Amino acid sequence: MEFRKVNTYKEFVSLKEEWNALLDRIEDPQIFYKWEWTDCYLQYYDSSLQECLNIIIGYEKGKTIAIFPFVLKDTSLGFITEKTTDYNMIYIDRNYNKYNLISKALEYLLQDGIVKKAVLLNVPSATELFIMLDVLRNLHWNAYLEENVALPRLLRRENKKTNYQHKQVGDIERKKRRLAEGHKVEVLFSQKVENKVWEFIKQHHQKKYSTSVFARGNVVEFYEHLVQALENNVEISELIVDDQIAAVHFGFKDERKIYYYIPVYDASYAQNGVGMILLNEMINNYAGLEFDFLKGNESYKYYWSNNVRMSFHLQGFKEGKEDLVAKLILKLKNLKFMRKALGR
Repeated sequence: MEFRKVNTYKEFVSLKEEWNALLDRIEDPQIFYKWEWTDCYLQYYDSSLQECLNIIIGYEKGKTIAIFPFVLKDTSLGFITEKTTDYNMIYIDRNYNKYNLISKALEYLLQDGIVKKAVLLNVPSATELFIMLDVLRNLHWNAYLEENVALPRLLRRENKKTNYQHKQVGDIERKKRRLAEGHKVEVLFSQKVENKVWEFIKQHHQKKYSTSVFARGNVVEFYEHLVQALENNVEISELIVDDQIAAVHFGFKDERKIYYYIPVYDASYAQNGVGMILLNEMINNYAGLEFDFLKGNESYKYYWSNNVRMSFHLQGFKEGKEDLVAKLILKLKNLKFMRKALGR
């Protein structure tokens, strides 16, 4: 087993084929892990990270068996695409012993002493997460897990409706029928982001959120290139009322599931519940796939979900003053009154 670091964008570009091939061999592949997502992020979302790459590649007999998609800013380690992804993870070939591989990789990563701190955000509960925690502690780091947010999902079932909250879903379906009584109502599903749909998303997202990401040029550019790079994985759903767009979902899909990423609706239709109507139509349309509601424990997601897991932040520090401060911050954040104040 051998390891090497990838520190330049040019080297990263050369990894495309082996990067995506490895994703076919990991336990829980996600759309966020694709090479194309990372590439668009490095080109358009934050090009300064091209100078901070600290990707660890593991090989066995010339074959790529592990990728740790890290950046190193100053002395702090993090995931490359953490600001646009709901899940971040290291990629380990499922045919290899994860504990052994992660142990050797982290030993290799930390051997020169440059990395003083690790802040790994939005990591879903998985074997790799808990192994990293244990290995860091064995390497004499102080490592901690912090609860981030619930991740509700609707897993595939023969009869999904048996798990629904019938009253809430029934109310949504009645709202659709009432809307259709006086209006022409259409639901469209596509993989293409038409210009009018894109303008609708940007306009109404900014109207609803004062800090909308779509007010930032680099974010818009990132998404515009991402939908081209992942054109076969884009999911666009539209609710049309009297030939006007009332609600849109901009997200992704693969052979396993739907990723409920950015829903947007016209506030003038809010009393009609157009956002919930479109969501229910999506769930019915993609009944054969898992429906991943992604980050957030908003109550409406539980109308349909039948499975929940947790997202964590993994933080690790070398012994010293920085570690003492980190321990104090984590202790304060996990006090009962602070958890309540922070909505956790």
